[in-house]
Amino acid sequence: MIVVTTRFAVPEGRESDFEQRLRAAVQTLERPLGLLRNEVLRPCALRFDARQGQCMPDSGRKLQYELKTWWTHLQDFEDWVQNGGARAGSAQRALRETFIAAESLEVHEVFLELPRSGQR
Repeated sequence: MIVVTTRFAVPEGRESDFEQRLRAAVQTLERPLGLLRNEVLRPCALRFDARQGQCMPDSGRKLQYELKTWWTHLQDFEDWVQNGGARAGSAQRALRETFIAAESLEVHEVFLELPRSGQR
């Protein structure tokens, strides 16, 4: 299994508009073969203070949204980019042109997974 993470830097004050457009773009996408899960993470202006053992406000932290997708195989992701991902191109371009100051994409392979325990 692999996890693909794309980071989006959104200009301050445009977060709500970005989230609305991202919701609309995601709803138009078909679920591609091999896609296991899709999450969008909203940034929090916090940092962990190890001495105090808690999170503290951090207004100087660079905030980026993260779009994470879990895929059965790397080939599934590559096939989607080459085929199905092209259909989503106009929505992605609109997001990039309107909101994104910086973007990066990282691929990680899952080599260890702990089973979920009971939820709170």
